[in-house]
Amino acid sequence: MINRANELLERFMRYAAVTTQSEAGAKTVPSTAGQRVLAQMLAEELKALGLSDVEVSEYAVVTGRLPSNLPAGAQAPKVGWCAHLDTVDAGLSPDIHPQVVKNYQGGDICLNAEKNLWLRVAEHPEVERYVGDDLLLSDGTSVLGADNKSAIANIMTALHIIVEEGRPHGDIYVAFVPDEEIGLCGAKKIDFLKFPVDFAYTIDSCELGEIVWQTFNAGSAWVDIQGITAHPMSSKGQLLNPILVAHDFIGMLDRGQTPEFTEKTEGFVWVNGIQGGPAKCRVSLKLRDHSLKRYEEKKTLIRAIVDCQIPVCAHIGLTPQGINALGGFKVQGKTADSARKLLEDAHAVEEAGAFAVVLEAIPAELAARVSAELTIPTIGIGAGAGCDGQVLVNQDMLGMFHDFTPKFVRRFAEVGDVMLDAYRAYDAAVKDGTFPAAEHTYAAPAGVLETL
Repeated sequence: MINRANELLERFMRYAAVTTQSEAGAKTVPSTAGQRVLAQMLAEELKALGLSDVEVSEYAVVTGRLPSNLPAGAQAPKVGWCAHLDTVDAGLSPDIHPQVVKNYQGGDICLNAEKNLWLRVAEHPEVERYVGDDLLLSDGTSVLGADNKSAIANIMTALHIIVEEGRPHGDIYVAFVPDEEIGLCGAKKIDFLKFPVDFAYTIDSCELGEIVWQTFNAGSAWVDIQGITAHPMSSKGQLLNPILVAHDFIGMLDRGQTPEFTEKTEGFVWVNGIQGGPAKCRVSLKLRDHSLKRYEEKKTLIRAIVDCQIPVCAHIGLTPQGINALGGFKVQGKTADSARKLLEDAHAVEEAGAFAVVLEAIPAELAARVSAELTIPTIGIGAGAGCDGQVLVNQDMLGMFHDFTPKFVRRFAEVGDVMLDAYRAYDAAVKDGTFPAAEHTYAAPAGVLETL
């Protein structure tokens, strides 16, 4: 008698030995070469088993048909079985080394003695449901790959049982697809003329005996954020860091609708990747929900967040970060052409959505006209009293900076002189030994040091 358990295990081990981890962002299907290797292996096994119309498409989609063995005239639905070839990228090794733990007796399991990797019951209490069973585990350096190599092994073993035991059946179609883990890319490449089923089962990883009879709506999304680069030493008012914008975007999502806070049929938005640098950044998301209505609401939410405006306070006139282009710290808008350009810029930033605009070092009459024509507040710095508000730099206002003082700065205190006097006094006290004095130090309790 054939030991089907051993047969099933042997197949899983053989399939798991083929590295088929998919690669997000790849431009081809399949995204990795190992998936095509496994596809060819399965196709040869299907042919050897007697399936007809076995093909491996250019996308590494395997299809085949086990012809009906029912008597002439007998009718039966055409049934399909489908599973995916790839394993998920979890940031671990793509190569899988499964192992069997015989007759599990409970407690923690050492997965890899060399690397001191353990399966801890405290972290996975569900494992103790299987006391007395044989367990199939990874070595801790990778995922196990049961998603979805166990399903492939199950389908292939079921086909062997049907054929070898002569069980009656109608037409049975099989399809193995690549790149399920990165957006169902392979499933979208099925030629359904070669998979003309009345109904089908997608075989995937579940609890023993579990059948999922309804599934979720799912989609992937990428939010690309374009930044504005500048040297960090001269970036004020210019640099736009796309990583920080990505952080703001993620912060607008409802944490209560993320995978770590949802279960069962509750939908979620999963931020599963962020890549980028100072020039651009991409946030990757996956959306799932059993309710089509809630799924569409999640899509709408993402679009709304992306479309919403980030509050911006504009800055025109003298922009210190661009003084080299302006010819130094010089008043702007003193000619008719430059004044006209500043007025145009003011209207442009308002139309672009700025909630306010800083006017720096421009003639007071021009600033007053800008303030009169705009509907958003104007904040003046060296732009006269006709602005809606005023601003000065703390260090200038408090007299903390002596090397350069713009005309528009009024010193409301000479804190800088007081600070310099304090620094000089500190330096002198340290050097002459008067600081720190006894009142500035701590003493050890009597007898403590004698015990050392």
